[in-house]
Amino acid sequence: MIYLIMTMTSVFLAVIHISYKDRYALSNREGDYRKSLIAAVLSVLPFIIVAGFRYDVGTDYLYTYVPKFNEIANGQENYFEPGFYLLNKLIQLYTRDYFWLFLVCAVITYAIVFNCIFRYLNDPAFGILLFVITTGYFVSLNTTRQYIAIALFLWSIRYIRSGEWWKYLITIVIGAMFHTSILIMLPLYFLCRMRFRPVVSFATIGVAFAVTSLLRNLLTSLFANQRYGEYFDSYYDSGETAVRFLLINLAILILGLICMKIGGNEETTEAIPGKPEEKEAEESKPYQCDDLNIYMQIQFVSTVVCACSGAIPLAYRIIWNFSSIQIFLIPIMLERIQNAWARNLAKGAVIASFTVLTIVTIFMNGEHGVVPYQSIFSK
Repeated sequence: MIYLIMTMTSVFLAVIHISYKDRYALSNREGDYRKSLIAAVLSVLPFIIVAGFRYDVGTDYLYTYVPKFNEIANGQENYFEPGFYLLNKLIQLYTRDYFWLFLVCAVITYAIVFNCIFRYLNDPAFGILLFVITTGYFVSLNTTRQYIAIALFLWSIRYIRSGEWWKYLITIVIGAMFHTSILIMLPLYFLCRMRFRPVVSFATIGVAFAVTSLLRNLLTSLFANQRYGEYFDSYYDSGETAVRFLLINLAILILGLICMKIGGNEETTEAIPGKPEEKEAEESKPYQCDDLNIYMQIQFVSTVVCACSGAIPLAYRIIWNFSSIQIFLIPIMLERIQNAWARNLAKGAVIASFTVLTIVTIFMNGEHGVVPYQSIFSK
């Protein structure tokens, strides 16, 4: 119930923000602008409160973060990345109560995520809803430090769009100081500034699935003497393809491709006029991609990782890095549907599908250990 109240309150405030934002566009009155800004800021508070005041919610709450917080306080050795270690130490300058660690992490994570939602989307209310029903919020309750890194990655997408590679690099490196896995996102800058090519993409997904066993042998050798190598043939290494993740990511990729076709996003070299050498020169220029192209490329990589997940221990953690963009991809791709009736039908189908997924995985199967919810006041 607490998650339902949190989501409804936040979505309602986002709707108010949109209303005053539209009024400001017509009236240009500062009062309407301030009200839209206040509503946007207030919309993040339910998420911060629920996450910040929780107790033993999230699998790693008592398993990892609380004991490691105490170990750091006692000067013992730990394996946290330097950024998260420093955050623990800064909090411990003022208090030894681990409650403040979770509250500060909640403020950092959701302030960044919500900033991106309101910046990237015309309909932030839909983005907030998707953040919950695609289970991103519940993942963040479990993977506290990883989701700080994911939030910073979401922030860095603006630099892909603007072509500021050095800002993208700096932001990802900062994210890696909280969770090293985010470094895998570095090549995305170059991929996302290339045109999404469906035939090549789907062929790559097929190849990735076919060579899973070969990739397994390669990764085992590559990480043999690394800390990550400890996960091979361990409890965290099922050796099975993440079928559920693969089907979901593949469905979103296909739906995105359909919406790109509907919106006329496809560009062909045959349409370039002039002599052959002029066509070659035009093709050699950097592709000026739009937002949908960026998210489709990231979604493509997410699907590739799903396809070969049987070779990768803890593959779902890598998938979370990439699939986090779905809260932006889905609204933007549905906007390409010109017919309002068809667009609303597709939107309703997406909401219904992900709601069922959340009910089954989070509330019935108990994934991520976020139910039942309890606060610090009930411990």
